[in-house]
Amino acid sequence: MFRMNEGQLFAPELFESEEDKEEERVFNIHGIQVRIFACPDHMQMTASGAYRRVWPSSVALAEFVLSKDLDWFGDSSIAKDTVIELGAGAGLCGISLAASLRYKEVILTDIDRDVLRLLRLNVQLYKDTASVEDLSWQDINKSHLLAEKNAHLLLGADVTYDQSAIPALVKCGATLLPRGGAFLLALSFPRFADRVAQVEEHAALHGFVVQEMQCEKEVTILRLSWQKVGGETDPFS
Repeated sequence: MFRMNEGQLFAPELFESEEDKEEERVFNIHGIQVRIFACPDHMQMTASGAYRRVWPSSVALAEFVLSKDLDWFGDSSIAKDTVIELGAGAGLCGISLAASLRYKEVILTDIDRDVLRLLRLNVQLYKDTASVEDLSWQDINKSHLLAEKNAHLLLGADVTYDQSAIPALVKCGATLLPRGGAFLLALSFPRFADRVAQVEEHAALHGFVVQEMQCEKEVTILRLSWQKVGGETDPFS
């Protein structure tokens, strides 16, 4: 049995196999051809490779966002400004939005070292509209992304697999999202069906309301938005 020495940190690269090696892949997302490097779908489920794989939820979320007119996200003059993807992984979702040229800037974030390396490689073809940032949900108050208060769209695809991270994920969204914005989470269903209730619980603590926007192709999309105050209207209804 493999054992870590006392005090030794878990290192995903220790478990990397040949199946984890990245390869160039081409996706057609809502009529847009997107080229990225990612681990193959048939890879072994290792820690390092899983972070760099394209999951169905990423495809579904990108398709969902691009199928909506900008007006669906509220005031189109601000909705097209900046998008932030949390836990971007291989980056297909955010890069698809960057490739659409609908948004001035798409910021892809993650915390894993290998993922950040891969993201920086993948945004090279889309560097006019896409960028990469190191972002820890737990340390969101230290992030300069707080200054990006024009990010009216936050995205996360299969970022709820670690139940213990859900409170920090929702808090991060609440810190970054201005009023009138939308935080969209895509969850593999039914694998992560139990996560919906947990997201709803923590969302309520921060003043979010949660709506289920889509449930097909075994992917559920949740929309978190701020509770209406006074005479505010809901641009997403």
